[in-house]
Amino acid sequence: MRSRCSPAACRRVLSGMAAAMLAVLAWGCSGSPTILVVGGVRVTIFPLGAAAATWTLDGGTAQVNGATVSNVAPGPHVVHFNDVLGYTTPPDQTPVVTAGATANVTGTYTELPATGAVMVTIEPAGAAAGTWTLDGGAAQANGATVSNVAPGPHTVHFNDVLGYGTPADQTPTVTAGQTTNVTGTYGVGPVPAPGSFLTEWGTGGNAAGQFDGPYGIATDAQGRVYVTDFGNDRFQQFDAFGTFLAQSGSEGAAPGQFQSPEGIAVDDQGDLYISEWVGNRLQKLTAAGAPLLQWGSTGPAAGQFDNPLGVAVDAQHNVFVADNFNNRIEVFDATGAFVRQWGTPGAGVGQFDSPAHVALDALGNVYVADSDNGRIQVFTPTGAPVAQWSPAGLGTPTGVAVDALGNVYVVDQGNRHVLKLDSTGAILAQWGTSGAGPGQFIGPFAVAVDTFGNVYVTDVFNQRVLKFQG
Repeated sequence: MRSRCSPAACRRVLSGMAAAMLAVLAWGCSGSPTILVVGGVRVTIFPLGAAAATWTLDGGTAQVNGATVSNVAPGPHVVHFNDVLGYTTPPDQTPVVTAGATANVTGTYTELPATGAVMVTIEPAGAAAGTWTLDGGAAQANGATVSNVAPGPHTVHFNDVLGYGTPADQTPTVTAGQTTNVTGTYGVGPVPAPGSFLTEWGTGGNAAGQFDGPYGIATDAQGRVYVTDFGNDRFQQFDAFGTFLAQSGSEGAAPGQFQSPEGIAVDDQGDLYISEWVGNRLQKLTAAGAPLLQWGSTGPAAGQFDNPLGVAVDAQHNVFVADNFNNRIEVFDATGAFVRQWGTPGAGVGQFDSPAHVALDALGNVYVADSDNGRIQVFTPTGAPVAQWSPAGLGTPTGVAVDALGNVYVVDQGNRHVLKLDSTGAILAQWGTSGAGPGQFIGPFAVAVDTFGNVYVTDVFNQRVLKFQG
């Protein structure tokens, strides 16, 4: 006859079986078995869209939504939630596990706002080389699309194209999950005459956007303008309209500091090269002012300087420096190692009397403002003479720049004007008079031309930068 246990006895048996299911054997120091009662952790993830997320317990194996990890020792543990695209990730949780029980944890992800995109088309075909920016970001080409744009209004700005009127900024409203199309139509009409005054910025002082001797100037591929601020021992960065963006530097001889910065150039990576009139060295820095490299000391030997002025850099990052008081051009490679030099004091071909600035054309030819000889000299990249120009009316050339078409811009400090020359040295245009009004100069010194054909001139004694049509 089959015996049956009482209800109380059955409950005791079942309780013992449950405890056994949540037990593991461990061997103590004495070698005798010890029973440790453990628990579990179960995690549920919300909402449904984030249910593909995974989680880990104490840095272990990734678990899926709804999974339970068993054999967990009693006490606190860490549940970490892994990222899910389009959602914010919940913070870690520290459930406390109880022996014989399962701790339930809920991870709630929050869905991020969906994003959209902006695509810009530039018309007409002749202006298709124009670029645009979204909310002041990186320059984009015609037909490009910027993705992951937050819903709402944004600003599309069109950059200048030589020979065309620039469209006004547009403010498209982006919708989540959609691409907003924008068309920028450049106007075709009379091109402003070379030398037409466009804008100016700067006053005397040491605040952001002010100057104490703006000597050197350069532009980058995005149209940003960099100016060495001689008396304030810094450089400043502006947009193409003169809006202050950033500054870096202080007085001193440490990397990133300056002792009267003069010449400045920008390479194709956006790094800066700055010469120091008093410090007699050249520094390479990021656009934010972080030091990358420096070289030079005072003297006439190869690789030394005596008041260096203008700087130019080619596509291979070779650096050309006008070594003013040593009356020569020095060339260095991308590491700052001396490569070559040419020039001696004098008025003959290949000689100099206070060379002030240096510029390169697309072929690598070197243009030198031979200031006190009243001429521009042109050389091959290795220093072989090509030409020399002394256009009528040229007094003391201090600045020189070359545009993408091979036109050469010369600052004549002595006569307080700017000359635009063709590739043979013939005068195409001339502008500027003495004064402090728009388009006038008291101490013009350096010149730069951007990729859109705009010309920037530093006016040292008026403590400003002037922008002209090229």
